[in-house]
Amino acid sequence: MIRENLAMTLNRELSCVFKKANEITPKDGYQQVTPELAKEWLLKYNYERQRAIRSTHVAMLSVEIKNGRFREKTQISFCRIGEDYYITNGQHTLSAIVHSGISVVLSVIVTDVVNMKEVADNFARHDTHLTRQLSDSLHAHELDNYFDITKTQLKLVAAAALYYSYLIGETKTQSTARLSNDQKLNMVMQHGELATAVVRMLEGSTNVSYLTRKTTLACVMLIYYYEPELAKSFFVDMVRDDGLQQGDPRKTLLELLKETTTIGGAFNNAKGRKARADHEFVKLIAHAWNAYVQRRTLKILKCDHDIKEATFDKCRTIRV
Repeated sequence: MIRENLAMTLNRELSCVFKKANEITPKDGYQQVTPELAKEWLLKYNYERQRAIRSTHVAMLSVEIKNGRFREKTQISFCRIGEDYYITNGQHTLSAIVHSGISVVLSVIVTDVVNMKEVADNFARHDTHLTRQLSDSLHAHELDNYFDITKTQLKLVAAAALYYSYLIGETKTQSTARLSNDQKLNMVMQHGELATAVVRMLEGSTNVSYLTRKTTLACVMLIYYYEPELAKSFFVDMVRDDGLQQGDPRKTLLELLKETTTIGGAFNNAKGRKARADHEFVKLIAHAWNAYVQRRTLKILKCDHDIKEATFDKCRTIRV
């Protein structure tokens, strides 16, 4: 009799546990999400590669909820691997529900995936409330770990890889706004190792503005791909500027890069720097590189605005 009572008690307790688990488990469809449930989901199903919460956005959504202006049936998304769930879209909405203390009907989407890469893919493709930036996708796919570089270096690598893709004709536009995150991610994966090699070659010097430009790094990538040793001799010595004489193409290029900034760049007026377009930087770097390869002195750098190509001796001709 005692055993039977214990068994019945255990069954009731297990039933309650399973019932509670079933109540909090995300399911496809419309669901009344209480502040308690939202908090439970945020704690239990947090995706660790998720971007940081933006408190200002949470506060704004919370006000909308309190004032009855929040759009009900707003979509939030989870990925499911077996019995594990990950929030890939909706952390700000759920946080706002917790903050407001008011329940909201949401449209819950649960997508079955097989691995964490597919979770990252799902996260990167969402575009609601706050547009996913490329940096969010790069972080989700752990490309900093993949290339064994810092997050700051990854930003340089990504920008350089995208512009390099344009220079060598893989994309028809240099405007990354016209490309999807998937397209950009593929370009970073394809050219990231080359960009990483260049960033490492210049390690310790990439904290200066003229070496963080995508134009500079992309040109170094192009040269390094064809002539790695000459690239080191040219760019590493240029950055060091140890005993370079006037008339040395490296010295002439270094002074120009220091004295100019990109169009739209910061501190243009404050520092009185001349602003140049991306295509100008490419042509100027090509001009200096060719003089170095040809062992010519070069005291003045000029570029022809009408020319749509730039030729790098020993490398290739590219469009600009």
